Amino acid sequence: MCNCGNNFLCNIFIAVELYFISRSRMDFRNLGIGVNLACVEFFTDTFCNADILAAKSQKNNFHTGGNFILFFCVLVHAVNIGRGGNFLMFEKILAVDEISIAYGGREIVSGVSFGVKHGEILVIVGESGSGKSTILKAIGGILGSNGAIMDGQIFFRDIEITNAPESIRRKLAGESIGYIFQNATASFCPIRKIGEQIFESVKAHKNWSREEFLQRAKIIMQNINLEETALEKYPFQLSGGMGQRAGILAAMILEPQILLADEPTSALDPETQSNVIDEFLKLRARYGVSIVMVTHNLEVAKYIADKILILKSGKMIEYGTAAEIFNFPQEEYTKELLNVC
Repeated sequence: MCNCGNNFLCNIFIAVELYFISRSRMDFRNLGIGVNLACVEFFTDTFCNADILAAKSQKNNFHTGGNFILFFCVLVHAVNIGRGGNFLMFEKILAVDEISIAYGGREIVSGVSFGVKHGEILVIVGESGSGKSTILKAIGGILGSNGAIMDGQIFFRDIEITNAPESIRRKLAGESIGYIFQNATASFCPIRKIGEQIFESVKAHKNWSREEFLQRAKIIMQNINLEETALEKYPFQLSGGMGQRAGILAAMILEPQILLADEPTSALDPETQSNVIDEFLKLRARYGVSIVMVTHNLEVAKYIADKILILKSGKMIEYGTAAEIFNFPQEEYTKELLNVC
């Protein structure tokens, strides 16, 4: 049984334990191990929660199971590394290099570059019409017939997807790259139940039974405070907050490696907005998912972002960590935005 000398070391142990639990879930998927992920999550969470409770009560003796789970998850991670997997979450999962995008021949985005690592949250901030949603659509492959990438490259896990064929885009959509629309409720068909629509989208990628789908959906719904009854409702029966959570469920059901979130809180009241943002953080902590979020709200960016990209009229004004942007802004436009905030 692990005996930590003080509460500080206990907290470090828990942080390491949480990290490897989150990472091991992705390792299972990368290794192609056929296990029931719901059982894995229950198994790991039970012992990890016991350790957290022990730390909160200032008991230094950790649950024996916690030590076993940490060892188990590290072992799975090591096997994944040996099979060609990536070490920790520091590798870049998305790279956008000097991208320029036009609609109807008119350039909307010009020469924008950034990268996103595993488990990292990048927030793109700018006024309406700055091109931030256009960048998200280019990454997701949904620019539409009038939109086109004129220059630059987009890489997902070292695979160029700038002008990838439709077959590759369909494979990536949902399974590797999840997309949450600004008005998630409107993205659903109004005359079909939420659960039916999400299950149908899953069937395009996975041969899951309805029971397996419901089992996996319930795990995510618990994490995002979405009632199970939402699956049996029509889109118009959901509140704004519940509609956004349904959109998050649809985007996360296949456990993608990156989420693209287009103004996911813009139409919500402040309290619901705060709750939804917290749920994004929970998803990152639980699944290790990377997030690229678009917003015009600097308060949201300050709360959730690891890195921030400032856009103006389709051009990159400033790019850096949240601490750098908020504490040491370099550009006058960034300073102006912060003063208004």
